Amino acid sequence: GADSGGADSGGAPCGAVTFRPAEGAPVDYTRAFTDGDYVTLDEDGALEFCPGTWFVRLAVTASVRVTGGGEDPAQTVLSGGETGTVIAVEGAGASVEVSGLTLDRGAAFGEGNQRRGGGLRCEDGASATLRGVVLSRHRAYDAAALYGSGCSILVEDSDFVDNVSEDDGGAVRLDGSSLVMRRVRFSGNEARDCGALFLNESEALIEGARFEDNTSTDTQGGAVLHYFGTLTVRDASFVGNGSSGYGGALSLFGDAALSGVRFTGNSSTEGGAIYLYPSYGSLRCEGCRFDGNSPDDVALDGGGSYSFEGPADFRCDGGGCR
Repeated sequence: GADSGGADSGGAPCGAVTFRPAEGAPVDYTRAFTDGDYVTLDEDGALEFCPGTWFVRLAVTASVRVTGGGEDPAQTVLSGGETGTVIAVEGAGASVEVSGLTLDRGAAFGEGNQRRGGGLRCEDGASATLRGVVLSRHRAYDAAALYGSGCSILVEDSDFVDNVSEDDGGAVRLDGSSLVMRRVRFSGNEARDCGALFLNESEALIEGARFEDNTSTDTQGGAVLHYFGTLTVRDASFVGNGSSGYGGALSLFGDAALSGVRFTGNSSTEGGAIYLYPSYGSLRCEGCRFDGNSPDDVALDGGGSYSFEGPADFRCDGGGCR
């Protein structure tokens, strides 16, 4: 239930959840999100949560804004109670915009895509935007915090913290989707394969991000596993990520362009910072910095290990790094 603490929700009375449809009168959803009901929103509008902790399993099939009423995301928590996905958006034309709150303790262990995305799941041509959101302590078979299949996703000024997946993508997995991330932090996420962000046949632009202390417990990609598609990373840092296999920070099966990216203290069996499969893609670095990665900075599948000093500009492909 809600613990409002006497804060001003900026429209909804304290201790309340209000849906304001694009047309018609506001609807009080306080009881539904106190009792933990499954709620489906199939008309456009805005869902406003007063500060507090709410038990949420929400399905969106229209265009809906979901907002928290506090000054800080920690003041408004939407909890899945480890029983299901917190927010699911599905279908062409459907969209959800989430801002100013925390999505916490979702779980996804069903069948098919129901085993992916404990915090937020986006499917079948829908879109999702997250601004000023914390996604924390989610659990799933894949993609504990955020899953996208055939979706367009924008994430800004948000944190992915302490999420755990049994298989792929400790925090995020995308299949056939497009992703833009700006000023995002991934910290303490874990999976068997790819500790933080798994990109499968997807297009991604990442700017101003920080990946720290994420872990792949088995195969590869301590922070990011990029499988086909294209990846662009600018002005980001990878610190203290690790893999028991290949690529302490990045494992690359597709084309990747990095600019102003710093790799510090990442580790793996091969490719302390980056492991590239040149049969599937190439790597281009401009102004990249490497410090204290173990056992090396960049390794190539099939042979070749490289370490760099100072701001480094280079390209890696089937001919090696140069």
